[in-house]
Amino acid sequence: DGPALAQYSVKDMVIDGIPRGQAVKIRKFVDQLSPIEEPPTTVKKMEEFNRSLLDVRGIQLQEAAADSAFHCGVYDGKKVRVKVLLGDTKGIRQFMLHESIPPHPDIDTALGAVTEGNYVLNYILLVHPWYPHTLTEALVGTNKGREVVGDPLKFIRQVALPSARALAHLHRSRILHRGLSCDAMVWNPETQQAMLTDFRLAQSMDRTGQANEVDPNEGIPARYWAPEAMAGTFSEKADIWSLATVWSQVLSQRESPYDVTSNTLAVGGIASGALRPSLPAAHDDPSSSSSSS
Repeated sequence: DGPALAQYSVKDMVIDGIPRGQAVKIRKFVDQLSPIEEPPTTVKKMEEFNRSLLDVRGIQLQEAAADSAFHCGVYDGKKVRVKVLLGDTKGIRQFMLHESIPPHPDIDTALGAVTEGNYVLNYILLVHPWYPHTLTEALVGTNKGREVVGDPLKFIRQVALPSARALAHLHRSRILHRGLSCDAMVWNPETQQAMLTDFRLAQSMDRTGQANEVDPNEGIPARYWAPEAMAGTFSEKADIWSLATVWSQVLSQRESPYDVTSNTLAVGGIASGALRPSLPAAHDDPSSSSSSS
């Protein structure tokens, strides 16, 4: 989280194995780019796009609504990413949550929405800017990823700070992401920074008295979850654990957060505390860092 990163002192860095000179530079750099942000006060109503300008002929809407993924479309001649929601109670609730997220430069929010269908079956199509790659595709096992990992200041500027700012903004907006992973972030090729996206599992903290469960059919990123999330307890702290797991995966350049082939073993290891995010010191070779405690 933003505040947690701001409290990472030079002394803490030295204890973690970062040379003091490098730690001082990192601390100064973070201080310059970490202004105190005020809680968001306004929410912009999502624009209703012109349906005739949206080309989704390559998207099977029913399948797209089921897989919850982003799909390629074209709006007014420009390539866009489209997320399809069913127009049922659950889909409308997801749409309202998307609409409740105040704009932020580090968050990939929808540009607008259109509706499709009839009184029997209808869909809500969220239109997002075109970002060709997730964080996994852009930075894990790629030359660009190795370049970012090889420079601690570049990693902080391009991955850690923007993702921490984005998550802190969500939490100030009373929203839990609950689905953070490398695939729930995109790489902005213009700013050369990570952006938070994919709010299919997100939930308002104001839904008091309502179940905090996650539909197992949603394709949950369990390897990124905190131990308490495995038991159904989601919180800001659990989101921060997931973000640390994302950072750990990028730094280690592994295809998965942990070197455990079985999902069952991975979930058991996280729940028991045997597996946790590992953030290597700056002088370590990221590819050789351990993912277990």
